[in-house]
Amino acid sequence: MRIAVASRKGGTGKTVVTVALATLIPCSLQPEAVSQRPCYGMPCAEINPDLCIECLSCVDGGGPVRCEGWAVCTVVCPAGTTAMKRRYAGAICYSKIALGPFSHARLEPGFGTSGLLVTEVKEQAFERAGDRQVLLIDGPPGAGCPLISTVTGTDVALVVTEPSASALHDLKRVATVCRGFGVTVLAVINKCDLEEGMADATRRSCRDAGIRIVGEIPFDETVIQSIRELRPVTAYDCPAARAIRTVWKNIGRELGVA
Repeated sequence: MRIAVASRKGGTGKTVVTVALATLIPCSLQPEAVSQRPCYGMPCAEINPDLCIECLSCVDGGGPVRCEGWAVCTVVCPAGTTAMKRRYAGAICYSKIALGPFSHARLEPGFGTSGLLVTEVKEQAFERAGDRQVLLIDGPPGAGCPLISTVTGTDVALVVTEPSASALHDLKRVATVCRGFGVTVLAVINKCDLEEGMADATRRSCRDAGIRIVGEIPFDETVIQSIRELRPVTAYDCPAARAIRTVWKNIGRELGVA
């Protein structure tokens, strides 16, 4: 079972929910070597300073500092001093953690998440999953290429939302994208008791769209404590932890694996 935890809006609680769910999955951690390999972003313009005649033709297009890989400078440069080079973006890593194998990336400062990066990290996880029954993907915020790369090949998109107008709008956008790839969409309302009116609106919208809400997590200051102490919220006896355990049970029921 491959579950992608997603949300277009940042800060809704995707990572908190993902880590908490991971603690509820029985797993045995086998000794595995930690590894990493380089990953590269789009090619970037590089100027040979020994040949540059400082005509500034490339600067008119933004210059190498603002290069987005269009390669226009290689065409306009009269001295032929520019070339497109691969940019080192960071490393794709495979690590051991207490909860089991962990596929992730470490990016260099200034590099953001891309669909290509998500695909590489996810494919590594799929390859190394072996006979494990559950694979959890902590998806990046957004509804573009990174989301598409996250949900492709998964069974379920668990969309974490919250009771606000912007989060409801984003929930609809993410659900539309996920359904376009044949992925079952389930929803969780986080901090459900902060704005009852919007929580009701979210419930109605999900009901009208045929999106099953598998749980609602109340606002709980223990979550803030758990983040400060670098522990999953399920390590505490608190309302949020109990709600997340219910979410996991409901996911199993929805997929017929409870």
